[in-house]
Amino acid sequence: ELSAYDYDFTVNYFAVKSQQQSLKMAFIYLKGDADKPVVTLLHGKNFNADYWSETALFLQGMGYGVVIPDQIGFGKSSKPTNYQYSFASLAHHTHALIDSLNLK
Repeated sequence: ELSAYDYDFTVNYFAVKSQQQSLKMAFIYLKGDADKPVVTLLHGKNFNADYWSETALFLQGMGYGVVIPDQIGFGKSSKPTNYQYSFASLAHHTHALIDSLNLK
C-alpha cells in the first residue's frame, strides 16, 4: 500500500466491499469554496493519486474542491490478489466514494 511513499496531501480511506472482499480505497479530498463544484481527478493505469498534486493545488487555489481516489489495486489502496478488475467496478467504487462525501 505504498506505506513508505509519502503523498503531498493527507490520505483518507473509504471502505469498499467488492467481490466478497473487504477492501480500502485511498483518496485525497481538498475542500473548496461552497459556491464552486468539486473536480474528480482520476489517475491512469500505472499512476496514483499523488500524481495530481500540482493540478489539485491549482484547482483548489481557484476555489474548486478536489477529490482524487487511488483506485483499488493502485497507490495506497488495497491490492487484492484474486480480483476481477473492470471499468464498471472502478466507476462504481468512485461513485460510492463521492456519495459518501455528500458531493454532487
